[in-house]
Amino acid sequence: MGIHAIIEPLKPLFPDRNLNPRTIRMSVICNWLNEKKIRLERVQELAGHKWPGTTEKYFKVDSLQQREMINRFFPL
Repeated sequence: MGIHAIIEPLKPLFPDRNLNPRTIRMSVICNWLNEKKIRLERVQELAGHKWPGTTEKYFKVDSLQQREMINRFFPL
């Protein structure tokens, strides 16, 4: 049984999503970093990434927090 046999029955549950092994893997990595707050190094290891930069790109940036930092360091 392949991964596609597992994914196919789930597609009707998520009609607005492109379910495939790659998108599911990306979602899992994002969840580990942003929801579960697992350390970057651990997620890097779990994902099988050699370089931290490969894993860092999955961090979601909080736009409100980013605006506050910009205003604090570069006020207009």
